[in-house]
Amino acid sequence: MRDRMLRGANPNSPPDDFGELGRDDNRSRRVNGGNTSGSVRGRRDEEGELRKAIEESKKSLLVEQQAAEERELEEAIRLSQEEEESRKTAVADLNASALFDDHQQL
Repeated sequence: MRDRMLRGANPNSPPDDFGELGRDDNRSRRVNGGNTSGSVRGRRDEEGELRKAIEESKKSLLVEQQAAEERELEEAIRLSQEEEESRKTAVADLNASALFDDHQQL
């Protein structure tokens, strides 16, 4: 548009200092189908998709971490219960043997 303003309405007039630059701008518009914002829009779409993918990745990582933490907690509770049962059994055996020893001493 600038080259047309500088040269006037006649596109066949000789280019001045800015004419070649203007022509290059027009040529790129023609090559791109007159829509220079298409490549920008495409990049924005691609960046948006990448952002969405990153957010989904973060969400899935968070879910996996929470699941792993829950599994670890369940395992710790199970081991704690087993340890408590083992302790109770040991105390009961100790009490039984102490009771038996008392009978022998009498």
